[in-house]
Amino acid sequence: MENILSKFKMQGYRITTIRLNIMSIFYLNKGIYSADEILGLLKKESINANKTTIYRELDFLLNNKFLVEVNIGRLKNSKSKLYEYNDEYFHHHHLICSKCSKVQHIKINEEYLDKEKNRIEHISDFKITNKFIEFSGVCLECQNKLNN
Repeated sequence: MENILSKFKMQGYRITTIRLNIMSIFYLNKGIYSADEILGLLKKESINANKTTIYRELDFLLNNKFLVEVNIGRLKNSKSKLYEYNDEYFHHHHLICSKCSKVQHIKINEEYLDKEKNRIEHISDFKITNKFIEFSGVCLECQNKLNN
């Protein structure tokens, strides 16, 4: 969290209570959240904020690359945007439970992915600028519920 605070200070951004708490949620939990979920988590901690403030802060954090917008499984059936912490040191992909929509991060061998990316570019004459892999299935908790 210290590196986030130092980035804020170095770039001359104010560290407001709401901004700090939103970043804490993303940084500490490494989760994927909608604006409504953030609002609910802040209210649980007795932090008063309205929806407009949350959207404004999420836009600020997104535009300044502290967060990234995530377009994954549960978003496809929802009108809510989803966000996660932009961890430039931990490139990851997602495992999405098709039963409960829980999302888990997974690290995949980037050397292998880069070789595949190069192979795909070569055979398709397509320049790949980003890679994002999502696997869907059933998480252990839901598997256990199905088996009982």
